Amino acid sequence: MNDGTHDRPSDGATATIDPAARAPVEVAAPERAAAQSNGTDGRSSGKKPTLAIVSSYDEFCGIAAYTRHLERQLAEHFDVTVIPLDQRILRYETPRRIKLGNEHIARIAASLSKYDYANIQYEPGTLASIPELAYRRMRTLVKGAPSLSVTFHTFLTAGGIPAWPAFRDLCKLRFGAAFEHLAYYRRARSIGDRVFSLLKRESKKRPISFIVHTKREADRLELDFAFDNIFHHPLSFLTEDQIDDALRCQVADISAKLADLPRDTKLIGVFGFIGRYKGTLTAVRALRKLPDNYHLLVFGGLHPNSIRRENELDEYLEEVVNETLGRTQLPSSKPWQSSKVVKDLLYLHSDLSDRVHFMGAMSDREFVRGMAVCDSVVLPYIEVGQTSSGPISMAVELGKHVVASRTHTFRQFARYHKDRINFFEVGNHLELAERLLATRDRPIPDLTHDGHSNAEIYRRAHIGVTQAAAAR
Repeated sequence: MNDGTHDRPSDGATATIDPAARAPVEVAAPERAAAQSNGTDGRSSGKKPTLAIVSSYDEFCGIAAYTRHLERQLAEHFDVTVIPLDQRILRYETPRRIKLGNEHIARIAASLSKYDYANIQYEPGTLASIPELAYRRMRTLVKGAPSLSVTFHTFLTAGGIPAWPAFRDLCKLRFGAAFEHLAYYRRARSIGDRVFSLLKRESKKRPISFIVHTKREADRLELDFAFDNIFHHPLSFLTEDQIDDALRCQVADISAKLADLPRDTKLIGVFGFIGRYKGTLTAVRALRKLPDNYHLLVFGGLHPNSIRRENELDEYLEEVVNETLGRTQLPSSKPWQSSKVVKDLLYLHSDLSDRVHFMGAMSDREFVRGMAVCDSVVLPYIEVGQTSSGPISMAVELGKHVVASRTHTFRQFARYHKDRINFFEVGNHLELAERLLATRDRPIPDLTHDGHSNAEIYRRAHIGVTQAAAAR
């Protein structure tokens, strides 16, 4: 789930955090967090059981944002300590940083035995950029935790070796496509199948719980791997206090410029890192088919990994800007076309720059408050195999009018929130415009899956599973 737009948190984190885990030279001592929180070690002393969450945390990514919200939800049941994965060293491939990263993971693993329970928020990219290295580090963490749950944000299985697709592409001289088949297989095997095999072996030694975000993934864990202790729940972010705070927000609190718009203005929000799979272009094209009082707010910036040295403007962001300005992208100018002809061809549509507002990256609180002032929240994603999405979860929790593309992810999410999502086909901006113009003909049903039910899943995955095992 790497789709958040959140910048580093500014609204106050509540969990104990291991500050030493972020030091690149002293990549050390998550145990200090336990000592600060619980005395000499992380074990509970007659109070709430202690839970260590291993995750990216103070970072610009969706999983870090989810963990920051999760710690608040779990405070009712656990004394939570977040052990951050230091992305400054784990994601890099230089020999020294690989060595430091391995030491960092080993220290975290050694500290986990001091807690009553441990949870790993598993996204292989937060452990390493090299699949094999990500697997080895995951193995270290798993073996270090005596009582464990794993929350899957990426769910890959390799299947069989893609020999026929690769051979077919080689025969057609599509060497890049052939390589992609084999590269995907190798990646899925390292961060998917091998991790499941590891967990299968380790689950024979002590109970391990599996937490996923869709019923589809839960079924795959049961039917393909015969795991026990499987729990599924959609992503859930917001507490009641956070929802109340967001819904009190006014447009003027978000932007003075937006506050000057006429009272009949309809605000449409798109949320997430600006990237091709988020489908921002589809939203801009739909705006052209909507009345002039509809405005589009783009919440989010470029993913840090998309920022390139000496690159003036990201390629996809340039497409979004050109679409906003009414320009048609031309592959190249023909030698016989004069500059005037090319210029005339570029400006084929109306300029929407007065109705499209780039809001930038925001903190967790600003992100939710920005969503709250929108009349509609649009998720025009294309299908990329995601298992979850933070923005659609928040939009539903805020009771917003949600319009989403009919991807596998959103269809799975809608199974938990019936009659809450209005769908359109991926990339069809004409249908999206119609959905935005349609009025709601029925009241929004109450939430059946929220922060309370999500916290209960984690309570059952740890306390419930341990009690059941002890009773056998």
